[in-house]
Amino acid sequence: MTVDVENFDMLSKSLAERHWEQLAELRECPVGKTGLYGGVWLLSKYDDVMTAARDWQTYSSANGSAPVPLDTGGDIKLMPISTDPPLQREIRRLIDKHFGPKKVAAAREDVRTGSVALFEKFQHRGECEFVAEYAVAFPANTFFHYAFGVDPDTTGRVMDWLNHMLHAPNEASASVQQFFGWTKGLLDARRESSVASAPAATVTAVSYCCLGISFLSTSSLYRATSSLVFLTVASWSRTSACADSSRSRAAASWR
Repeated sequence: MTVDVENFDMLSKSLAERHWEQLAELRECPVGKTGLYGGVWLLSKYDDVMTAARDWQTYSSANGSAPVPLDTGGDIKLMPISTDPPLQREIRRLIDKHFGPKKVAAAREDVRTGSVALFEKFQHRGECEFVAEYAVAFPANTFFHYAFGVDPDTTGRVMDWLNHMLHAPNEASASVQQFFGWTKGLLDARRESSVASAPAATVTAVSYCCLGISFLSTSSLYRATSSLVFLTVASWSRTSACADSSRSRAAASWR
């Protein structure tokens, strides 16, 4: 076994470069613990991981669910991932009804328009760097537009903050604060609007459910909204990035 379990770094570039190989080596020591990031237990076998995921009474997510704690500069919790049932189920129930097949299908033309707009940016070149110019941008632009009506041209800087939070969570306090500041502006604008979209209304409902009180402080609402945006975009972006992390070329023409 060549992996040093006691010094295993989940954020190292070597893990990305030798991902499957190192995971296979970790399974030689199915339950280990690294001393980095305050100490993290490592489960590497499928059955153990599934047992821990399903047994929330023993393996709680309420105090954080990420292997490397996110440096938020405060007591911010990411919802709904950093909660346990029954609260987690209530939050998911509020969110899921706005992202079901019928709801999403209604946005098909808007999504297609956004997709074509991205291609048009590099169509004249006849080539593109597919991951950076499309696979990362498309899910983020789509989500921000669908859920919050945000112009896709404004999402680049937001994604820079989110990428920092994903790739260096232990050093991301400045990006977290900038991200929360952006979220504050988003919610202030939504509050002043006479019409709120269904997903935006969901954010407010999620915040109420999370805190279990009738009225939210402004800071609490910002935190809950930021958590929802961060988790959704992070999930979509990671899925897209799996397409091919190497430099790739794509023909920028279509009928």
